[in-house]
Amino acid sequence: MRRAGLLAGNPDGLPCKGHHSPAEFRRAVTGRIGTGSRSREKEIPEDWSRYNAMSMLGEALCGEGKFTEAEPLLVEGYEKMAPPAQAAVRKREALGRVVKLYEAWGRPEKAAEWAARQR
Repeated sequence: MRRAGLLAGNPDGLPCKGHHSPAEFRRAVTGRIGTGSRSREKEIPEDWSRYNAMSMLGEALCGEGKFTEAEPLLVEGYEKMAPPAQAAVRKREALGRVVKLYEAWGRPEKAAEWAARQR
C-alpha cells in the first residue's frame, strides 16, 4: 500500500521535490522500470506506468541534484508515456517534471522550450 502512495505523484509541486525522500522514490520505482532478470521492461516494455515510474525516478534524482542522470529518465518517461484517457494527468505531470528539471538546473531556455508544450 505504501508503494502505491509513493507512485501517486508529487503533491507539493515543489521543483524536483516530492513529499517523500529521493531514496524512498528510488526504492518504490526501481522495480517498475526494469532491473534484474525479470524486469518490468521485459514483461511489459511499452506499459505507460513504466514510463510514469521512470519519470518519477528522474524527479528523485533531480531532487538530489543529479541533473545529468535525471534528464534522460525524465525526457524518455514523458516522450514514451501513452496513458489511457483516465490517466492523462500523468502525462501532464511528467511534462511538468521536465520543466522543473531545467529550471532547477539553471537552463531557462530549455525550461521554456518544454513549457511551451504545455499550451
